[in-house]
Amino acid sequence: MKDIIGEVLEECSIQEEYWGIQNHHPEKWMNILMEEVGEASKAVLESFPFIGDQIKFKYWLSEYRDELIQVAAVAISAIDSLDRNEGKETENGK
Repeated sequence: MKDIIGEVLEECSIQEEYWGIQNHHPEKWMNILMEEVGEASKAVLESFPFIGDQIKFKYWLSEYRDELIQVAAVAISAIDSLDRNEGKETENGK
C-alpha cells in the first residue's frame, strides 16, 4: 500500500509541476476528476477485445492502473484545494 500511496503523491507532484497549484471551485474539480475517471473507464473498455492476447491485455490493464493513480492524485489535489481555500474565493470567484 505504501508503494501505491507513493505513486499517487508522485503523480500529485507531477500535476502540480505541470499545472501549478490549483485553486478551483468544487464544480471544476469534479469536472477534472470525472474526466480522469472517464479515462480509467475507457482503458477498461478497450481491454476487452484483447483478453485472449495477454500482452495487449496487460498493456491495457497497465493503462487502467495509471489512470487510477491519476484519479487518486486529482482527488487528493481537490481535497487539498478545498482545505487550503476554505472560506476564501476560488479562481471562479465563488
